[in-house]
Amino acid sequence: MPYDEFAPAYQYGWESKMLYNNKTFEQNEPDLARGWAQYRGKSTWQWDQAKHATRDSWERLNNRKSEGSKQQPKKDAH
Repeated sequence: MPYDEFAPAYQYGWESKMLYNNKTFEQNEPDLARGWAQYRGKSTWQWDQAKHATRDSWERLNNRKSEGSKQQPKKDAH
């Protein structure tokens, strides 16, 4: 699978997550589906193909943010 096919879908996922941080992927999927045709660049993937990679990158970013908020601040050793 050429990089040009799946890379735009992953980028679309993380960029969209940054824009729509207060909503879930499912809440945004209709808007993402409508925007995919303009965003996809050289990719020939239709939304049904791209949504899996888009969701994956969305969820990875979401999980990273969740993990970061669970970390406790380090206490000063002094």
